[in-house]
Amino acid sequence: MSVDRLLSLVSLSARARKACSGEENVEKSIKGGKACLVIVAEDASLNTKKLFKDKCKYYSVAYIEYATKALLGKYVGKEVRASIAITDKSLASGILDIYNAGNQNQNAAFADTTNESGQPQNEKCYAL
Repeated sequence: MSVDRLLSLVSLSARARKACSGEENVEKSIKGGKACLVIVAEDASLNTKKLFKDKCKYYSVAYIEYATKALLGKYVGKEVRASIAITDKSLASGILDIYNAGNQNQNAAFADTTNESGQPQNEKCYAL
């Protein structure tokens, strides 16, 4: 049930044009400070997972590994997608809430993304 809810929010994000997919587009949105959440398929290559995990950690963007490439592609209206960036703070927060409710032992967001004063480094998105 939570799979459908999470992926339906991903689909809503894509229809609202608040998501981008594909390695280059996701990377641009992370570097440009537009990405609030990056979702990488569980069956993506290790290099892809490492690339996005490192980029998200450096740029203080929430990161999760979820679903398959085929499912992610289906829910964004494309064929196969290994990575998706959600650019809307509210939608990203909703997706993370659903993800964390299903995975009590895992934390989706990186813990070391605050500066010395305890404020999020990326004010626009990471204050989830």
